[in-house]
Amino acid sequence: MTRYIIYASAAAVAVVIFIILDIFLSYRKRRIKSAEVQNDKFFSDKDYEVLYEDSSDGGGALSMWLTKDTMLYGRPDLVIKDRATGDVRVVDFKSGNKKRSILFNYQVQLASYFMLVEHEFGVKPSAGVIKYLEDESEDSIANDPEFKDRVVREAVALAEMKRALEADGTLEIKRNHNDAVKCGICEFKKICPDKI
Repeated sequence: MTRYIIYASAAAVAVVIFIILDIFLSYRKRRIKSAEVQNDKFFSDKDYEVLYEDSSDGGGALSMWLTKDTMLYGRPDLVIKDRATGDVRVVDFKSGNKKRSILFNYQVQLASYFMLVEHEFGVKPSAGVIKYLEDESEDSIANDPEFKDRVVREAVALAEMKRALEADGTLEIKRNHNDAVKCGICEFKKICPDKI
């Protein structure tokens, strides 16, 4: 039995080391790609100003109140402004390959960033761009006011449901993944009986 525990512990340590290494390499690749995109791709053809960059020397999380008790916050990778036209775009990097069509959760993420940028900087982004680092492709969506309104309505409704379930003690949380990193940043980690 002792050997099994030692092997299990060694396996757990190996998994943790692998996760940390994967996070580090992904972060490093993302930062290198961010610098490459800023210095070569965006700035070679046009003159852009970086309004916001999610980095150690860039900005922190952007936030705004959707209602008196529901806050929206996020960290877009880049917010850039074309100096000639004033056109503002939100850029978010994804580590994988481009899918057949832009994923709905990426659309929701970009719509949230549009609202945060408008609130924080007082400018309306014209579009959002998802840059896929693996195959260097991209997707783009326009800043659609109707879609943003839908995102706000659904976010507020979800926050109200969460508060109601927490208040009456019927909130049942079940993990649907095996990712310790997701558990670490989950807003339910304090009350989840199934956390990693």
